[in-house]
Amino acid sequence: MRRALVFASALASGMACAQVEGVYVERLRTEGPHTTYRIFIDLEEGRVLQTVYGDVAHALTLSTTTTFWNDSTHGVPFGERLKAAALRKGSGWTDSFLAFGFASDAHKAIPLHLDTDGSVHPCNATNARCPNDGLLAVERVPDVVNMNVATGYVDAVSGNLIRTDNGGWGVLGGVKGATPENLVLIAQLTTDGTLSYALNVQVREPDGTVLRCTPDAAASTEEHQQPLLRGTLIP
Repeated sequence: MRRALVFASALASGMACAQVEGVYVERLRTEGPHTTYRIFIDLEEGRVLQTVYGDVAHALTLSTTTTFWNDSTHGVPFGERLKAAALRKGSGWTDSFLAFGFASDAHKAIPLHLDTDGSVHPCNATNARCPNDGLLAVERVPDVVNMNVATGYVDAVSGNLIRTDNGGWGVLGGVKGATPENLVLIAQLTTDGTLSYALNVQVREPDGTVLRCTPDAAASTEEHQQPLLRGTLIP
C-alpha cells in the first residue's frame, strides 16, 4: 500500500475566510492505475459546515481528465447511503460519491491518521484502509439534501465532470468533523486521471453568524475569498 497526503493550509495571515483553513485531500492507491481521493473541508474548531454549493458567480466543479470510477454493485451517489455491511465484506471501498461528513450508513468519515479504532474489514494485501479505515461508528447518520446537483457520474454513468451553478448539497443543521481538527468529508472520488476541484462552502460560526466562502474574488459583501478551495491533484 502507498498512501500520500495532500494538505493545503492557510498559513498566510489576513485570509478573508480564515474560518475555512483549507482543503485536506487523502490519497489512497487502489489496485491498478486508480487512486481514491477523500476530500475534506478543513474548518476552524467549532465551525459547522452547512452546504457545499455553486451559484452563477461561482460554479462548483469536480473533474478528472479521464473518468470517475464507480462500484457497479455497491455504488451510491452520496456516502451516507453506502452499506456498512458491504464494507465489512470488503466491497464498496473505492466507490466514487459525494458526501457531507458521512461515508456509510453507520459511519462518520475521519482522516486515516486521526482514526484509532481499527478497520471494519480484516487487513489483507488489497485493503488500503488498514490498519485504520477512516470510519467512526455513529448512532445517527442524516440524509443528504441534494439541491439540483446531477449525480449520475458518481452513481452509474461514466463521466468526468460534476458541475453546478445553481445547487449544492448538505444536511439539515450542518455537520462538524469527527475530531477537534474539524475535517468534514465532502467527496470520495476514484480516478486514474488528474483531479481538479473548485468548491464553495457555507459555514456557521459558534455565534450563529453564517459565512459563504469561495475560491474566487468575492462578488458581494456576504462572501469571503479562500483561494485554497480550488486545487488540482496529479496522480
